[in-house]
Formats: sequence, C-alpha cells, structure tokens
Amino acid sequence: MDEDDLIDDIDGDLAEERLDDQKEILEEENEQILDLIPSAASYESTLPSQAQDENREKFMDLPNSMPYPVESLAEMDAKLDFIMRRLIDCVEAKDFTVGFIAFNHRLECWLSLRYPMARKTRARLAKFYYELCVHPDWKLELSI
Repeated sequence: MDEDDLIDDIDGDLAEERLDDQKEILEEENEQILDLIPSAASYESTLPSQAQDENREKFMDLPNSMPYPVESLAEMDAKLDFIMRRLIDCVEAKDFTVGFIAFNHRLECWLSLRYPMARKTRARLAKFYYELCVHPDWKLELSI
C-alpha cells in the first residue's frame, strides 16, 4: 500500500464515522419529536363513540317542530338510500341528462328538509360525488 491509498482509507473511515454520528443524532432528534406528539390512545376518549355518532335524534329539532307529523329517521334513511341507489344507477347507465339531474334534484330537496344524515351515508355520498367529479373519462357539464 502506498501513502495515497492509506490516506483514502483514513478519509473513508472518518467519513463513515461522521455519517454514523449524524445518523445517531437524527435518530435522537426523531425520538424527541415523537415524544412530543401525543399517542393515539390519548385521543380515544375525545373521539365520539358509535352511540354518540348515531344519536341523530338530538338533531331532529326542526322536523319535530313542525305542527304536523313527519317521517321518522328510518323512513327518511330509506328514502335517501333509494335516491342514492338511483344516482348510482344513472352513473352506471351513463344517463347524465334526465335521470341524474332528476335524482340529484331529489337529493337537494331531501337535504333541504334538514334531516340528520348518518356519518357513513354522508361519507359514501361525498366519495360518490368526488369520484364523479374527478373521473377522467366523464366530461360533465352539470352544475352539481
């Protein structure tokens, strides 16, 4: 081994030691940051339980304040499911002119009645309209 090879080996060893030191420092910093972030277990008590999520009766103030009998939540959920099924059927049939517009209007009317919607149903509906809006093959000229 000549002198240049020896210097290269020493420089390589020093570079590796520096990298190892930097890795250790980064790992310690990451651990410190992770210690600052609360764990998921601490959020469990603040998240609504399934019973709280589906307790929609407390949001029935407007429908119950009517001077005449109104539909129950089960009846309104059935009507909403029917509307959503027809919207999906219209998309599958690519009927964006008459059918989709009609059932989209029915959905708007249902929403204007201010019945509380189940969280799962709301999420499904939001996903449906999102997928509809971002689908690359469909060029919709509807004002949804």
